[in-house]
Amino acid sequence: MKMSKILSLVLAVLMVVACFTACGTPDNPDTNADLAGTYDITMWVSEKEGVADQFKAQIKAFEAANPGIKIEASIEGVSEANSATQVLADVATAPDIYCFAQDQLARLVQAKALAKHGKGAAETIKTNNDAGSVAAATVAGEIYAYPMTSDNGFYMYYDKSIITEEEAESLDEVRAEIADDTAESIKAELAAFRGEMETLIAQRVAAKKEKNFALADEIRNKLLDMGIVLEDTRQGTKWKRV
Repeated sequence: MKMSKILSLVLAVLMVVACFTACGTPDNPDTNADLAGTYDITMWVSEKEGVADQFKAQIKAFEAANPGIKIEASIEGVSEANSATQVLADVATAPDIYCFAQDQLARLVQAKALAKHGKGAAETIKTNNDAGSVAAATVAGEIYAYPMTSDNGFYMYYDKSIITEEEAESLDEVRAEIADDTAESIKAELAAFRGEMETLIAQRVAAKKEKNFALADEIRNKLLDMGIVLEDTRQGTKWKRV
């Protein structure tokens, strides 16, 4: 797992602990005192090496910044590919925090396996994420999850002899370049095909004049494999596509 994705997972913890910090800060010890206590939470995170340790470090940092609040986290490795299926099998025993594929969001909401975010958390999500990411975590206008990403991520490889670095910065430029190259490539392929076809037809005509009918038939069959049917007429050899 890439470090960027690990950090995205860590942010999910910050969303949970945000409900504790929303009502008080170290500058307001009275409200923090009201929240003092031990909070037991269960979490499913990626089984990838280092992910669980990142979560534990974030929890310790939160506890250090908020004296009096203790988080007892039970962390288990469950992949996001399997988490929704396991939760839906028994919602009552679902963990407090888990990651899941976006296409499972509606089913989880329908099963009441997710709680919608409060106003403060929702505003934080909107502020720190693009519109696509927020939409990916939204059902019927309500945000139910902390978005890790709005897509799976893509990498573009390109030939610098065809596309310049400046063009690569714009998807529209790349598309236009590809379209132009594709059109030119198709034209070149058609020209090469027609040239080969005309050469073979000429060779067949010559073979027939020399009464080399075996070669003429061989050329006819080769053209047929290329999708070309020949017709010998008084005006000469004509061709058409199969």
